[in-house]
Amino acid sequence: MKRYCKNIRLDKDWIMACMLECFSDKWKRRDVAGFLAGYQTGQPLSVRAVSRLIQEKRSNVDPLLERAAEDLAREIKERDVHFPEIHYSMRYDGNSGKLREIGVESIKQQIYNYVAVNALKELFERKIGKYQCASVPGRGQVYGKNAIERWIRKNPDKTRAGAKADVRHCYPSINTRKLMRFLRKQVKNDDLLYLVETLIASYKQGLSIGSYLSQWLCNYYLSFAYHYAQQKLFKVQKRRGQEKRTRLFYKIIFYMDDILILGPRKVDVKKAMLMLIRFFREELGLEIKPNWKLFQVDYIGKDGKHHGDCIDMMGYKIYRDRTEVRRSIFLRARRAYLRLRKQVQRRMEIALDLAYRCISYYGWFKNSDSVHFKKKYGIEQLMKYAKRRVSIESKIHNRTAGGQLAAA
Repeated sequence: MKRYCKNIRLDKDWIMACMLECFSDKWKRRDVAGFLAGYQTGQPLSVRAVSRLIQEKRSNVDPLLERAAEDLAREIKERDVHFPEIHYSMRYDGNSGKLREIGVESIKQQIYNYVAVNALKELFERKIGKYQCASVPGRGQVYGKNAIERWIRKNPDKTRAGAKADVRHCYPSINTRKLMRFLRKQVKNDDLLYLVETLIASYKQGLSIGSYLSQWLCNYYLSFAYHYAQQKLFKVQKRRGQEKRTRLFYKIIFYMDDILILGPRKVDVKKAMLMLIRFFREELGLEIKPNWKLFQVDYIGKDGKHHGDCIDMMGYKIYRDRTEVRRSIFLRARRAYLRLRKQVQRRMEIALDLAYRCISYYGWFKNSDSVHFKKKYGIEQLMKYAKRRVSIESKIHNRTAGGQLAAA
């Protein structure tokens, strides 16, 4: 078996690059300034003073970054990696309507996450499947939606039946001992294995929701099921004394722990899903929810009407001839746009959080067949007001920050 990551050295330069990547969108955060303040020499500055130095010119803290990188590299080499305990809190997921326990990690642990993920990239690129979406750059909701649209519209005869399932409590249910066994078999790098095992050991149970490393490790763990489906889900047919192996399905896609199988025949798709469920249970120790669904994929009959069920996945409802936004997301977005329109009509100052919300919702309608909705509610014009509000706020913030630094 080929082993990966053997040429990766977790030295000062590697950690410095990972640290800068981790901080790329966090420079204004207080915990970043607090972390760097711990690596001062001589007369120490306050966290606020370090934060001002960062805002004035990031190169001001280069000596602190170098000392931090040296210290983290030393901890890995001496097997002395430590960081503050993870704090957990319950948060509402607006897309799914579920309460999730999210782990909030210290900035030091977040740096180590980037160190581990970047070091494991070679493994992840080889093992995570082409249609395992979520968390992988360039393979998000739109990537998965576009793939499903392409399959069911270009090959209707091969996508008549579908089965949709999801893993019960995927992250906390992942067997971390089994995960480490997989990694030890495929990774030849003692420093990296030590770091990953230390990070995993800090989680309360299984993998932690909200962790950068957990996203990648979850996809890696589920990749064994993805490749099992691609390589083993076949049926054997005998014709004229010869055996012929035929795949039970046409396409399969994972959106993290959501699974969709498409194929020409219901009986074959059902068999494929049952075999996959057994693999999840016996090989990965994960349970597929018993309410998984076998259905006939939406099609347009001779009467010109839609029959069967659309594919409801990744926040979209995908039909043979169009794609809609999921109802729950649509209603929240429409409510936000109506509030924005009301404030615009009354010449009120647009609430900043509302402007951000409307901008984020726009992506759903941009990537679906929502021309009528956008025209009816004047979404394009409302987006101009929302973007202008965010732009003005950004300029005010930058001027204020510049003035405070000058005064200091």
